[in-house]
Amino acid sequence: MHIFDLFGSRSDTLRHKPALGSGDLILSYERLHRDVEAVAKRLAAAGVTAGQIVGVSVGQSAAHWCVLLALVRLGAISISLTSRFQAEIDALPDLSVVVCAAGHPLVCDRAVRLIEIEEDWLITGSDCNVSLPPPEEAKRHFGRICFTSGTAGRPKAIHLDAATLERRLAGTAGRSRLHPQSVLWCGLGPDSAYGFTATLAVWLVGGTVCFLRTPDRAYDDLIQSHVNVIIASPAALIAVLQSRPASSQGRVNGPVIVAGGRLSERLRDLLLANLCSEVLIAYGSSETGGVTLTDARVLDHHPGAVGPIFPDVQVEVVSDNGRILPAGASGRIRVKTSSSVSSYLNDAVATAQHFAEDWFYPGDTGQISSEGLLTLLGREAETLNVGGVKLSASEIDEAARAQPGVEDACVIVIPDKGGSVRLAIVVAGRPEAIRDLPPRLRSMLPGLPPFSLVPVSHIPRNSMGKINREAFAREVVGLLQNPETADPKRFSIIKA
Repeated sequence: MHIFDLFGSRSDTLRHKPALGSGDLILSYERLHRDVEAVAKRLAAAGVTAGQIVGVSVGQSAAHWCVLLALVRLGAISISLTSRFQAEIDALPDLSVVVCAAGHPLVCDRAVRLIEIEEDWLITGSDCNVSLPPPEEAKRHFGRICFTSGTAGRPKAIHLDAATLERRLAGTAGRSRLHPQSVLWCGLGPDSAYGFTATLAVWLVGGTVCFLRTPDRAYDDLIQSHVNVIIASPAALIAVLQSRPASSQGRVNGPVIVAGGRLSERLRDLLLANLCSEVLIAYGSSETGGVTLTDARVLDHHPGAVGPIFPDVQVEVVSDNGRILPAGASGRIRVKTSSSVSSYLNDAVATAQHFAEDWFYPGDTGQISSEGLLTLLGREAETLNVGGVKLSASEIDEAARAQPGVEDACVIVIPDKGGSVRLAIVVAGRPEAIRDLPPRLRSMLPGLPPFSLVPVSHIPRNSMGKINREAFAREVVGLLQNPETADPKRFSIIKA
């Protein structure tokens, strides 16, 4: 099914079926189609045209998606702006229009035209009597811009054009276990490539999308909405488990697909015990699409195992000079798919580092067994160098998060006396758990160099559950020097 079939006539059964739900709000396919048409006409009247790059800064999920679908209908190229909107806008010089909610204008350093949506936009009246472009014209121009998760360095933008999106959507439903009876909660934001395509794929097969209301009610919303497919990052799933009432016996009758971060055996077992009966690991990237999807029991073989590679995806392990390594050898991973992009937007340096001869180099190291099992051993950018000692950031993160009472943790490198650097572990959790953390970590990781603990209210992550460590380190250092400048919506330093 083509993405533009979303806007055509649907069967009587599907027309009245719920397309999305958020608490008491339930929209049928017929109502969603009508709302999207109304918003598309308003945007067209405001001057939005096919092929134009348009940012969306509308916080509420259902409304955000209504705007995104309206932009698809117009043939525009959309991007969902996040809390990093200033950097995102700066990285896209061709972005000139941003759609935002009325009363919540975007304030940024660059001049962009703001289109504020009002409640009456959902009313198709004579005051907005404009024609929408024919679907065939919109199909030729529409697209999507996503930023990569950016765990180190500056986040990078990719452009998924119409043809690339269609190729990805063609396989997303089957690979993600989506069908007409699916009720999906996608914990990956629409700003992520997988979050965008997975949500569209549910509507293309005639399923339902569930949007949660507040984090503290996440677990109850999932159960009450009869969600039977979850796609989310480890961080988002941890938050769901934390919202679970102690007496709850509710379960999700379907798979939980973990994407956007490394799944630990501990979290897998918590999910199986408290939420679902099947946990799957998805590995891929915004640049290439999906690479693997497998049962999380594969972690019993190796903590970095992500399963066999999809038949239509090419993955090789190579040496630093590009020589293909034999099965079982460790080296750099490179990936090639039919839906890969070939460059980053406006970033020639990053493009040269990660793309070469139709291959994408995600920055992961790993190995492929003789049976075809792909195992990740680490990320090149996640290796920290402290006084000549090389450390795995993800290994330290996982060891800290595994301690009882620790809600989240992230290791960073901060400046120290004499121009040197020092390891710092930023931790959110119960005060007594944070106080007990140093000896527990040293027993698990005996070679850990001296480190500082930085207790915080919480650790801000993007929709994929990831953190840009370099930017986060600068933010932490700034707050340690001037704690009164803390933005409570981001995080704040606390006394353990």
